[in-house]
Amino acid sequence: MDAREELVQRCATRRREKIGTLSDEGFAELILAARNDPASFVDTPAEEAFAALVAALATYEQSLANDDLLDDDEYTTARKRRLGALADACDRAATIDPGCTDARLVSILTRVTLDLTTFSPSCSS
Repeated sequence: MDAREELVQRCATRRREKIGTLSDEGFAELILAARNDPASFVDTPAEEAFAALVAALATYEQSLANDDLLDDDEYTTARKRRLGALADACDRAATIDPGCTDARLVSILTRVTLDLTTFSPSCSS
């Protein structure tokens, strides 16, 4: 999923509906403008929440840059911190628009992943 492109498409489609009749060429221009500056096309709480999710996912992705330089314990600690920050950012996005199921889903999946990461069953024979 390219979250940024999804935001661009959502904003451009909504703007097209708001404008009314728009040629295919006009819509292509609208898409280019939205790609150039998606924030200027965010007009609704739903889009604002999705934009916050896009920013959270970008921050998460950028934080992965130096993972291969970490030892196992450092990696585990960094991963937990990163996943926690992503879940919190998704929760904040969901407060902007409670109907932002994308943010809610990423938050839930992130928290489940965190729970699985911290769960270490003991093996007894």
